[in-house]
Amino acid sequence: MGNVRGGKKLDAFIKKAKRGGGVSRVRFGYLGNQQYPDGTPVSDVAMLNEFGSRAGHIPQRAFFRRALDKMRDDLSRELRRGYDPRKGRVSEEVAARLGRIAQEHVRRSIQELRDPPNAPGTLENKSGSSPLVDSGELARAVEHHVE
Repeated sequence: MGNVRGGKKLDAFIKKAKRGGGVSRVRFGYLGNQQYPDGTPVSDVAMLNEFGSRAGHIPQRAFFRRALDKMRDDLSRELRRGYDPRKGRVSEEVAARLGRIAQEHVRRSIQELRDPPNAPGTLENKSGSSPLVDSGELARAVEHHVE
């Protein structure tokens, strides 16, 4: 199989895979309605940290985009391994592996992010110094679904 990186080649690949049946897409991220104990949606906290607050009180911590950049090669490699050109599709098993790879990259990015650090006042109310880790809910809430 040729190099599938984006643009017209990727569009053609997706169209061919859909015609072959099987999986039509793999979604990953904050897909459900997970909430913190106080009722705050985890997806809202993720978005606020990813892009920062308008007022500038919360700096941008682009963990999701960082994960996307890092997972690209792993996803491409798995897709090349799992694509069946005779059938023109990706199996549900391969799609699930792709979803797990993406999910783990996002979770790892949350765990590894160190900069920008938390403000001193935030650190007083947390158990650790990792900017995106306190209860662990932000990482646990990352899901993947095969459709």
